[in-house]
Amino acid sequence: MAVMGAAVGADMAAARLDRGAPERFFDVVQLPERLARCFPGGGLPRKAVSQVSDCATLVIEIISAVTEQGGYVAVVGWADLLFAGVVDSGGDVSKIVSVPDPGIDALPIAAVFAEGMDMVVCRSAAPRRLTPTNSRPFLAKVRQGSAAMLLVGISVPSPALTVSAQVTKIYGLHRGGGRIRGLDVEVEAVSKSADHQRIRTLLRCGEAAPMEPSPGPGLQAVS
Repeated sequence: MAVMGAAVGADMAAARLDRGAPERFFDVVQLPERLARCFPGGGLPRKAVSQVSDCATLVIEIISAVTEQGGYVAVVGWADLLFAGVVDSGGDVSKIVSVPDPGIDALPIAAVFAEGMDMVVCRSAAPRRLTPTNSRPFLAKVRQGSAAMLLVGISVPSPALTVSAQVTKIYGLHRGGGRIRGLDVEVEAVSKSADHQRIRTLLRCGEAAPMEPSPGPGLQAVS
């Protein structure tokens, strides 16, 4: 994984584009079945913005899936995201570029990465809402690129996909001890398509998590 400052990160994205990275024409970033079923269209729309709730577990699962399949991911503005989870889930951290401190405004850096990456995750620790006027230049650059743009904590008018996610159950912990062996994440995704398709699924994360709900040791997550 490469960790860099904002200016270096932007230069790297531009350099990768200049080296002749193959142009992609897929409508979505493809995901394995267990994740694909969570999203309308079976993946994350390229050249478009998806708004994702601040659920690190889901984001790590997505990053792991994309990099495991050979895709490149940039993460902008998420200094405390634990990339060890990518390795645990089978992902490839060598295909991740992280810009933990992009400066005052992370969006221009994220927009540059949209031209040379398969997926970009851009996070704002404080909730931020862009007006149609403010978002127009950013959205134009996203459309000109090839990446799926995931915004966390940043709202834009009419995103292509809106994803809400929260951890609902923790496996492995019990009164007095234990360790986390798995998590249940409830995911709801709503597409901006004409029919506004909505999908609600339960995503089971962690190798030791049971495939079906059981009365065994598990703690309900409280938000």
